[in-house]
Amino acid sequence: MLFYITRGSLNHIFPILRSIIDDENKPTKKSSDTRDIPTPEQIVAKLSEYVIGQQGPKEVLAVAAYQHYKRIASQAKKGTDVEVLKSNVLLIGPTGCGKTYIVETLARIMNVPFAKEDLTGVTGAGWVGRDVTDVLKKLLDNADGDVSRAENGVVVFDEVDKLGKHEGPGTSQGFGANVQNALLTIIEGTEVEISVGKSPMDKATIMLDTTHILFVCAGAFDGLEKIIAKKQPNTIGSIGFGAKIVGSAGVSKALFHDVATDDLVKFGFDAQFVGRLPVRATFDELNAEMLATILTEPKNSLFKQFAEKLAWDGVESRYDQDAAIEIAKKAIKQNSGARGLRTICEKIYHQIFLTLPSLQWGGRRVVAVHLRAEHVLNGTPPELIYESPQPTPPMLALPAPTVDGTVTKTKPTPKGRTRRKPK
Repeated sequence: MLFYITRGSLNHIFPILRSIIDDENKPTKKSSDTRDIPTPEQIVAKLSEYVIGQQGPKEVLAVAAYQHYKRIASQAKKGTDVEVLKSNVLLIGPTGCGKTYIVETLARIMNVPFAKEDLTGVTGAGWVGRDVTDVLKKLLDNADGDVSRAENGVVVFDEVDKLGKHEGPGTSQGFGANVQNALLTIIEGTEVEISVGKSPMDKATIMLDTTHILFVCAGAFDGLEKIIAKKQPNTIGSIGFGAKIVGSAGVSKALFHDVATDDLVKFGFDAQFVGRLPVRATFDELNAEMLATILTEPKNSLFKQFAEKLAWDGVESRYDQDAAIEIAKKAIKQNSGARGLRTICEKIYHQIFLTLPSLQWGGRRVVAVHLRAEHVLNGTPPELIYESPQPTPPMLALPAPTVDGTVTKTKPTPKGRTRRKPK
């Protein structure tokens, strides 16, 4: 590993040097360590705890991740002459269907660092703007500065479809083609200089090898369905049961499942770039029922997160399933998919979160917040349910006053004895 000191303090450099020495002194992992890699079926099962639906993409990503890290372990043993090439992934699906989220969840399951870069506004060499290598600095930061962990991490390049044009083969020009070339170099595997240090006086440069990083490119690819449909002239509009996803020209986006390499080239991608993304998965658009399930069922669902927030103030969260359906319908109407659910929920609960802490300090306490469908439809806050009022203690019966207004005090009569009348 090359190490360059450009300028900086020894206080910053020494920890880096120590980490390099520690890495070199670590014993080589035995082959039995590969048993720690979960099987594809285990990965799918774990993903299903957090991701609703999308069974196909979950299975594709599970196999890709398993084989990727098995490949790294196998190369470390150097017991074979067969070179297994890295299989990076291309994800195709509508906005808000969970493409980035599922990969981030996958990285947590595999216990590797994760970083994401939105390619909108990213440029290649010679252009002004963010550089494609910036994501590697994020990856190193998310690995807590551990170079070896970063070099085995997962990176998502989102909005990759924005790098293509739809006019025909080889028409991707300008920054799109430039960025594709820059991405190609990183995806294939190269060493990239990464600056570390927070101030000019505290900077150093290290080299990060991208050979063993799993790269995932994702995008919505609007218009790709029309390119595919030209090869299947009878597929305009709906194409069978459940084909409800229709593009602007009346072409079903279910055709994404039939995408081929030449379709992506016609979309405006370089054939060599597409060839470095051999593993492909197509996401289905989420309907109202699936979005409502996403709101309520996963381990870290939004409703469970909001219930946790309410619990901070000793309040129970209640909701009707119809309310979840109405929130899902709003997200579909806004064309925001799963990513729009949080924004809608935050707006619904805003007034509750604003006033609830103060309400708990005086008067009757709130014990629950109940969200109903009418609250979503009318834009009103959920119902506050207060604790039951404490019953008033019974009043003691006082003796009736005498004629002159005085009250005769009497002593309680012992059990078994009769009070004598005064003479």
